[in-house]
Amino acid sequence: INAADSPLCTHCRAPETVEHYLLHCSRYNAQRSRLRTCLKRPLNSLHALLANSRGIHATVQYVRDTNRLKHYSPE
Repeated sequence: INAADSPLCTHCRAPETVEHYLLHCSRYNAQRSRLRTCLKRPLNSLHALLANSRGIHATVQYVRDTNRLKHYSPE
């Protein structure tokens, strides 16, 4: 959709995917650590992260904490 100049993460230069953003991008290691602590389990797949309401709520908080989608407001 040409929303960005490149399909690569501006921090890691890896392909910018949902999985990369939520599970791998080193830019968000601190926020991901809080997410992992909140869920009390490893974050090894999107399914493990989003399989239940607790994980979904924690993921929404992660998105807020990263400020990555500051133009988005679910309210």
